[in-house]
Amino acid sequence: GTILGSYAAGPAAAILGFLALTSRNCRAVQTSAGLCCAAIALDRVLPIPHECSSGARVLLPLMRAVKAAFHHRVYPSSEMALRQDRNYLFALTPHGFFPWGPAVFLVELFLQGYLPNLLGASVLGSLPVAGRLLRTFGYRPATASEVRRCLQKPYPRNVTVIIPGGIREMFCVRQDIEISVANTRKGFVELACESGAMLVPGYCFGSTQLYKVAEGWLGKLFEAISRRLKASVTLFHGSFFLLPYAHDLGTALGKPIDTRIVSNAQEAQQLWIQRLREAFEQHKADFGWPNRNLYFDGEDVPPLPQDPLESYTALPSLSKL
Repeated sequence: GTILGSYAAGPAAAILGFLALTSRNCRAVQTSAGLCCAAIALDRVLPIPHECSSGARVLLPLMRAVKAAFHHRVYPSSEMALRQDRNYLFALTPHGFFPWGPAVFLVELFLQGYLPNLLGASVLGSLPVAGRLLRTFGYRPATASEVRRCLQKPYPRNVTVIIPGGIREMFCVRQDIEISVANTRKGFVELACESGAMLVPGYCFGSTQLYKVAEGWLGKLFEAISRRLKASVTLFHGSFFLLPYAHDLGTALGKPIDTRIVSNAQEAQQLWIQRLREAFEQHKADFGWPNRNLYFDGEDVPPLPQDPLESYTALPSLSKL
């Protein structure tokens, strides 16, 4: 991850420097390129934050605006009444193409006064500038040692969020049903049991509806490439290509699992899956999805609905982008 981030910064700075040198008659381009080069250079040399910064609270008005834009709600709100003397691991699913659902849930935690930890792929923290921003908001690489460290932090950093389904769930996005592969992950449960943390299941309603991604054989090809690179690579589009489509978001929380009581990882994992499904079924109508179904990896998933465009193109798979 560090190597990728470092080598990405070099080409970016080179391109911007070239623009500054060739755009002699455009002062605005020169100034913008110079500022970008300076920002990338500073990002490489300044100390890297190692936990969520209290300075991130300065952006609370922006966080409230993001929450309002997605009309985010937590079901039930009573599950957000957390104890300051316990550590919590919120295991949320699905990832979606981009994890806007977990991101907005982080906003809920910030608004309650917490400085949460967000566990994700190691490559994210090494991205130029963006990696620093993520670390400021509590990002940490999802390694076993980092998870252990996060689950020992005192209040207000005693809350950690993880997305167990990870990259694979980016390729399980469908418009007709919900699919989660988090049931195949056990490491986060074992670490929660080892640390004696409160393990909380959470389902992010709406996360799969914000982008359209490649499906069929093309989606499987990009999934294989992403697994090899340990970074997400696929074809997608949203509103104005990059922005998410307009859709409400919500987080359904299951009853917390006290791993001091349920200390067996296998038992805790089955309980997490059970309570996750219960939370989905109990609150899907409140979110506006009364007829939507959730399938876990290994269950019989219905086939993709017929694409009406297949009658008009010789490349039906590509029409699903």
